[in-house]
Amino acid sequence: MTALDIALSRPLVGGGFRAVYQQPVVDRYTPGTTARATHNIWFEVLGEHGFLIFFVWLGIIGAGVWYSMQIIALARGQPQLAWAVDLARMSQVSIVAYVLGGTFLSLSYWDLFWTLMVVLGATHAQVRQAVRLTVRRPQVRADFPAAAALR
Repeated sequence: MTALDIALSRPLVGGGFRAVYQQPVVDRYTPGTTARATHNIWFEVLGEHGFLIFFVWLGIIGAGVWYSMQIIALARGQPQLAWAVDLARMSQVSIVAYVLGGTFLSLSYWDLFWTLMVVLGATHAQVRQAVRLTVRRPQVRADFPAAAALR
């Protein structure tokens, strides 16, 4: 695998965008191999950007999963936030489809997926704010003298 050979040779920076598509780069790391698409998001990111960015990339995907789980947990039981639960659940399906489909396709930089990650982050912030605003304030007890003044 040319992408893996590039990543092992240049673990911090990789070979750069579209490295495996350029025959001189491929000849340098795996002579005798033809330059072609990686057809795998995991090796594509690893070969093009090295291990450091590969783990950052995995972290972004992990953050998307975490945000979707947090949205579901925070919005559960809140009828006004049912849309957020639906969005988070379908985002989880989309993330699974992206990582499974990406195992056989070169879609590392597919803009719709990265837009979904941003939408999840923004939705998480909105849900947290909405939940914070709907938290009930403690009830004033009737046996306190100040309670009589509030009536």
